[in-house]
Amino acid sequence: GFRIWACDGTGLRLPDEVPIGNHFGWHKNQHSTVPSTRILCFFDVLNQLIADIYLHPRQFAERAILRPLIEHIPKNVIMIYDRGFAGYAIPFLHQLYGSNCVVRLTATFNPTVVKFIQSGKRQLLVKSTMTERATRSLRKLGHKVSRNDTIQYRLIRVDLPNNEVEVLLTTLLNTRKWPASQFKQLYNLRWGGRNLFSYHQIIFPGCCIFFL
Repeated sequence: GFRIWACDGTGLRLPDEVPIGNHFGWHKNQHSTVPSTRILCFFDVLNQLIADIYLHPRQFAERAILRPLIEHIPKNVIMIYDRGFAGYAIPFLHQLYGSNCVVRLTATFNPTVVKFIQSGKRQLLVKSTMTERATRSLRKLGHKVSRNDTIQYRLIRVDLPNNEVEVLLTTLLNTRKWPASQFKQLYNLRWGGRNLFSYHQIIFPGCCIFFL
């Protein structure tokens, strides 16, 4: 069967040591400037476990940290992402390495998404050429990708009780095996992983640091 993982990131206060701050970065709060890092977590949301965790300096974007890690995600994983990870590079890499993903998009992500919302359709299979941004990101990883290369994905419409519309992008293209009606519940599983931030902890030598 498939495993459902969620990817998320947050900030983390570090011990008040200058070398640590110089390496990971500094964060200014209302009192002072303190050492701080960013963390990227993979959550196994069904088993309520942290599958993997990565600490990285604040100056690096979470998407840039994530992309080279997708190669190592097990093929039976469906990774769920929020809108901060929207783009073509991440689903392209999932397809390349055999895993799958579901990504929440903004309503104005691109003209195709805008037209999809206006159409009222429940789902849409899309084949699109790569964006310049995705092409640059993939080339940095050593992939020979051009603007003429294409990506195929599926858009899913989710109607909310407040009459707003959410759009999900997924690499799960088989509409019979993965009917559109399943995706609202599938995406909502992400919140189980998000709640883990409230109580899981990282143990460093000589100190205990909690997620905030």
